[in-house]
Amino acid sequence: MLSALLLACASTPRARIADGEAHEMAPDTAPATPAQVDARPSNRADGAAPRADDAAPAVPDAPAGADASTPVTPGSGPNVDRTSPQVHAVVFKANVADPTATRLLGDQQAFLDTRVAPLGTLVVHLHGSGEKVTCGYTEHGRLLASFGFHVFMPCYDAAVSWSNGACGGDVGNCRLEMLEGVDHHPLPKIDPPQAIEVRVAKALAHLRQMNPQGDWGYFLDGGKPHWSRIIISGQSFGGTSSLLIAKHRPVVRAVALSGPLDGGAKWLKEPSMTPLDRMFAFTHVNDGQHPTHMSSLNALGLPGSPINVEMATPPYGGSHRLVGAMTSHAGARVDGHNATEARMQSPKDAATGKYLYEPVWRYMYGVP
Repeated sequence: MLSALLLACASTPRARIADGEAHEMAPDTAPATPAQVDARPSNRADGAAPRADDAAPAVPDAPAGADASTPVTPGSGPNVDRTSPQVHAVVFKANVADPTATRLLGDQQAFLDTRVAPLGTLVVHLHGSGEKVTCGYTEHGRLLASFGFHVFMPCYDAAVSWSNGACGGDVGNCRLEMLEGVDHHPLPKIDPPQAIEVRVAKALAHLRQMNPQGDWGYFLDGGKPHWSRIIISGQSFGGTSSLLIAKHRPVVRAVALSGPLDGGAKWLKEPSMTPLDRMFAFTHVNDGQHPTHMSSLNALGLPGSPINVEMATPPYGGSHRLVGAMTSHAGARVDGHNATEARMQSPKDAATGKYLYEPVWRYMYGVP
């Protein structure tokens, strides 16, 4: 049974594509079910050409200090009401949670599955570049919720009013302004109501009222997100941003899908508040950005060697650099840029209907 609260739906401007973001060409048109939330994806499929496989087929020994084998386990909170087990899906615009939010008013999504034991961890998942009608992919959110996570997908300024290419080597400060809504660079002009951190906090306060079964306030620390109870993740532009955010906030984990980009940027080698052994990245050889992902991972210094996930099984030797190398599936070319996230372009097992990359995601997010 799916419980859906659909609030203040309205259209938003057409998505804009930022510098360096893989162009997405075809809508994700998975059919809706009668009980499904009204989620209208504006994301598009990538047509990038295949690139050489940088992944090592063999699995090395786990690097010292890596915590990949330590799963996220249920803790003492939050106080989730599971008396009526179901999937809670809440969709609302940022200005419903915060009347001062005036831009980027697509549909934000939150998910909680009370049919499974809560892990006590919130996943904040960031969409790719551009302004979205629906922020984040519904299928990825529902999958994460089925693992036991609280999930929130905000709308944010993903290079909508600014250009990450124009920021050059100082793009880290542009992304930091995108997080905080505080001036860190001359180019972006992002005020607090449009910033990720403020939107997450306002959304959690709103969800505390609208979905009390989830005890969403557990993830607040006063008026700010309680980052030490949060996994930050994202795809494409959002994947790069998730690692940048982890450098400036002490999160449980950081998960980058089809990222990071920002090749040569200063922030990649700067100190981090979150240990590197809590950061994970998944890239694909059919993604035109794959070589830059690999070089950026080298600059970051994530643990382990690149591992071909088709040639290995979890825990992938403890590596945090994961590579998809399946170039075709079911007679069609795999869309590498978008296959790293649970969505229409990610290959599924014909017999079970499960995503083939689900073991990869479980490993990255710390789920057994």
